[in-house]
Amino acid sequence: MNRCLNPPRTARRVESFIQECQEDVKNKLISEAYYILKSQIKNENTALDITVDNISEINSAPAPVSVPSIIFHTIEENSKLASQHDAYQFQPERQQVTSLMNHIRRISYNPRSALYYPTLVPAEEKRLAGCLLHCVYAKNNAIDKLGWPTLDGLVNFYSEGVNEHGFFMATLRSVNLCLHAITVKYNIDRRKLPKRGESCDLAFDVFDCISDHLTGYCLNQYE
Repeated sequence: MNRCLNPPRTARRVESFIQECQEDVKNKLISEAYYILKSQIKNENTALDITVDNISEINSAPAPVSVPSIIFHTIEENSKLASQHDAYQFQPERQQVTSLMNHIRRISYNPRSALYYPTLVPAEEKRLAGCLLHCVYAKNNAIDKLGWPTLDGLVNFYSEGVNEHGFFMATLRSVNLCLHAITVKYNIDRRKLPKRGESCDLAFDVFDCISDHLTGYCLNQYE
């Protein structure tokens, strides 16, 4: 029996902010792509030494360095870079993002064990979805000034629109448990800024963990 007779507004809130956040993430990724390409081109251009007679002694341009996918960088690290390079087309389809959030593969877990088993998602899809979720959290005041999710903000985000006391307590318990588990997993120091890519991965894991526990509550899998 489903105990959540008064459904939370979380899904609608995520959906309502996803388009705006796609634009934010797109602009930051475009800026970072431009920054990476500019740095790579600069490194590949070597000056010709006119004092060298033997062509074999001339240093050839270095082989292109394998640059990690731009999705594997934080969305806030290069936020000060210009973002007007519209020649780059990066637009994650809304349908693809929604599909990812609704149909990502889950593995079974025992809610009574208080253990969190994360969703199995390819790393780049997880990073992109996590960046979008981090943006959604930020726009709903669930992120502190350094970029870490907060207990009060997440509880408000996940329980808004629900009047049932049991669901509110389940949300509080789930958020507290998940934040603790994720803090241990990433060895978080809340006095410091997130490392490269960390805020996006963390946002995805927090969303995944809390969603699993609240689903367990609504399906009466734990008290």
